[in-house]
Amino acid sequence: MAAILAPHHGNVSAGFMADRYGNDPFVWTSPFVWSHCHARSRSRDFGLARRGPLVFGKDAVFFVTVAPQTRRIVCDCVLVIDGVLCIRAAEATYPLGHPIRHYHFDQDRDPHHKRSSLTRIADAKRSFVPHPPAPIGPWIEAHVAKRKLPALEYFGLPKRRNVRIVQRDAQAIYDRVLAWCTKPGRQKLNVLPLNSLQAIHCKYPAEGQIAWGLLRHNLPMQRR
Repeated sequence: MAAILAPHHGNVSAGFMADRYGNDPFVWTSPFVWSHCHARSRSRDFGLARRGPLVFGKDAVFFVTVAPQTRRIVCDCVLVIDGVLCIRAAEATYPLGHPIRHYHFDQDRDPHHKRSSLTRIADAKRSFVPHPPAPIGPWIEAHVAKRKLPALEYFGLPKRRNVRIVQRDAQAIYDRVLAWCTKPGRQKLNVLPLNSLQAIHCKYPAEGQIAWGLLRHNLPMQRR
């Protein structure tokens, strides 16, 4: 497996589309990190670029959600994987009090995340948040595995959905979403602004206060 479309619970926070829980993928620091939900069901070698199609020679995740205003399926995060760490090793690279420990690394507090074991680390130069999110059209069917329901219909279902595997030309999906960001009034963001995270309720917070200032000093993640 090399590239996937992964649905998540997107919502608008302070004018930016992101995970409604401020959790997964965590896009408020660079590099982005991804540890839970659909990450658990991927094979352990997902992120090691063992087979194609690839994006810049790496595995990739295109996160999709239903835009609240238009009800269209959109891509609100592109995560090209640069490395994989044990989740506790990844957490240890951030100081106590860092917001990522309150929001993302909640595997010891959130019962839904207790089986999370690995963290995929994004390529900070290739990963980005399209702002506003990039619409996904019928063109996506040429890239994904065929199923009973077309991808757009499938991701629009009200119940929880699985991923769709990209079988052809993952790079073209990346290039299309990137091209969307170059149009007037659109942006390619390397990190979401602090105020969009502060507006999100932290369901399973860590003990102690959040050191918001640490978000301005992103720490390099170790690779293995």
